[in-house]
Parts: sequence; C-alpha cells; structure tokens
Amino acid sequence: GQGQTESTNHRRLDESTESVLPPVCTDECAPTDTNCLCQRLANCTSLMTNYDLSVLFANGYIESDSSSSNYGGLSVGASELNMFNVEGDAYNTFNSIMITAASIDESSTPEECTAFLEQFHQSCNPISSSGSSSSGSTSSGSSAPTCSSANVESFQLSVDEVCENVHSPTKLLLSAIGYVFDGYASDNGDTTYVTSCGEERVSYESCQTFIKAFEELYSARNESIYPYPNPMRPDPQTPVDTSSGTVLFPTKYLFEQNVYGVASVALPDPSTAIASDSRIFVIGSQNCLSCSTSGCSPAPCDDNDINQQLIYDPITYQIKQPWENTGQPSGYNCLMNEGPSANSPVSVNIIMSTCSSSDYFLYQKWRYNPLTYELSTFQDPTKCMTSNGVYVFCDGSLDMQFRVPSNWL
Repeated sequence: GQGQTESTNHRRLDESTESVLPPVCTDECAPTDTNCLCQRLANCTSLMTNYDLSVLFANGYIESDSSSSNYGGLSVGASELNMFNVEGDAYNTFNSIMITAASIDESSTPEECTAFLEQFHQSCNPISSSGSSSSGSTSSGSSAPTCSSANVESFQLSVDEVCENVHSPTKLLLSAIGYVFDGYASDNGDTTYVTSCGEERVSYESCQTFIKAFEELYSARNESIYPYPNPMRPDPQTPVDTSSGTVLFPTKYLFEQNVYGVASVALPDPSTAIASDSRIFVIGSQNCLSCSTSGCSPAPCDDNDINQQLIYDPITYQIKQPWENTGQPSGYNCLMNEGPSANSPVSVNIIMSTCSSSDYFLYQKWRYNPLTYELSTFQDPTKCMTSNGVYVFCDGSLDMQFRVPSNWL
C-alpha cells in the first residue's frame, strides 16, 4: 500500500522519487535530500553513547513495563536475540560506527552515506503491524512494537529511528547489555568467553557513562539542603574517577521502614536528633558514647564526662576530641578504627588517636547515615561502629544505631 511505500522510501538515503513524510518524521530534511539526511545521521550518532546504541539494536526485546519484575531486562533469552554482525564484537562495532560518524562531511558520497546507514539495524521489526509477524513481532498500534520470540533476521532502521535513540530514556539493565553484547554468560550460566576479561566491554562503557552522569547530577544539587555528596565516591571530597577502578555502587535504598512500609524517603527532621552539641547518643542502651585513647563504650549521659565531649569537623569528616580532655595542652584526637590486621581481619577496635592528614586519614573520616543511624569510616563503609567500640560488618542491629548532635547534620 501507499503507507508501506512511503515508509520504505524514507528508509533509503538515495531515493529519487517524491514522497510525503510520515507523521513520525521531522521537517529537518526532505526525504530526497541525501546530503542533509547523511549529515543528520552523523550528527545524531556523534551524540550517542554505547548505552544508546545497545538500546537501539535491542529495541523491541526490552521489557518496558515498570511494574514488571523484569523491567529493563530482555523478553527472550540472550541466546535467542540474534544481533548477527554486532554480537561477539559489539564494542569494536560500536566504536567503528562512532569513527564513521566523525568522518562524514559534505564531501561524503551517497554510497558512503548508504553504507553508513546500513550499519543500523534492529532485531525487532520497527514497523510491524498489529499482531504477530514471522519474527515474533507484536504491536498494539503503538509506535514501539515488541517482540517475544527469537528473531531470524534484522531490520534496517531509518535516519529518524536512529536519531530518536539519542539520550535514550529506555531502561536497559547493564547485566542485559553484558549478556547480549559482551557475552558474559549463556542462558545456562556457563561463561562463553566471547569477550575476554580485561578487554573493553559495552556494559563497562555504559556503566562509566552512568557514573559520570550521576556525578554531574550531584554536583548540581543545592548543598545547603542536600549536604551529602555523591554516595558513589570512595572519598566524598574527591569526585568519582571512572578510570581508577574504585567506585561505590549502591545496590538498594536504605529507607527507614516499619510494618506499614517506608516511613520516610527524606532526611529526618533535625529536631529528632539529640539536642546536645557534643555527645553521641546510643539508641539501644539509651546511653552516650564515651571514648578515649583506650577505646569506646556506652556510659550514662553526663555533661561533665569529658570522654563524651565530641566535635564534628564537616570539612575533614573527622570526629574530634580536644587534647585538653587528656591533659595535653592543645590540639585534637580523632575517632578512628584501627584497621584490619592478620590477627583480626573482620573486627577492629575504635579508639581516639592523634588526628592525621596522611593516608591513614581514611580510618578517621566518618559518614553518618541519618536513615539507618549508623556510623562508618570511608576506609571500609561496609562496616559500622558498635556502642562497645568495635568496627564490624553492618547488620542493622540496635547496637549500631546512634543519634548524633543536630548541628552535625
């Protein structure tokens, strides 16, 4: 029919006959303006990331229902999704696409432009009609067809369809990208070694893009309202370095919950914190933390107990105690975990020690989680301080829950 002819014509860069633009197209290029279409394709591609290209090639097989437990996953097994020339060497294929996009200019020939467009294809038919096709494609009249069975062919994409995937809002799990484009594992869990360990991977590139964007998002926050830095930073004072190989990757939200669900998704009201400006309150025992160079332990709250008088430095993230508390003339001791040792690899003691600015510093830098009420050092955020002055793996127990002075928040 006429609609099919128009769609087919629009898919060709070198079409010489006149055609009416379909509703999904923009007026940036006439369907017969090969040079314009070619440059537009190159411009769009230059803005795309490995993640965008992954979504583009796998589109139709991505679960888009946010209420589904498989949201962002694949609708078929990785082995059923045929990417043909892309799978097995996706990183180099995507890299080649980016290089070609950078080389396209006004002097490029129609043949070069057509060859460039032919690199873009999709496993699910993007113009399938309602119902099922021979490739397992289905659509309910929407502009985003879905496929639920293995494909035996791929489908050419138009310039518009490629450009629609710039900064794609579609959610695609990094694990799914790994399975399809990097060959992490087959459906039965056996490693396939399609991509050797150490080589560049599409999923790693996509993860890096996310980390950089997350860092930029946090840098634009209102710090007077949201003082806490990007939780992906190993050192909160230092921006994330995606090439360092060390990034903290949160796996879940730690919202306070009760039997009725999530009680709060915002930071607690400072008025709920202990009113004192110098003591750490132990929730479990209703005592206060008393610390010295010998260690820490809970004790009855007492304004006159110098071992309970603590100061938080928001610049260095240290919890300090004036030296005069120990009879020395000036300066501060800092709360620290003593670090793992051969004799004690799991638990270590918490003590007051001379404040340091060396590499030892991470053992003295503390982060308070106002949602779980836990205190952890930057050196090992998987562990928490207990009221008995021991640093062990966090388990959510009352013994690890504290309220800090409101002026620390």
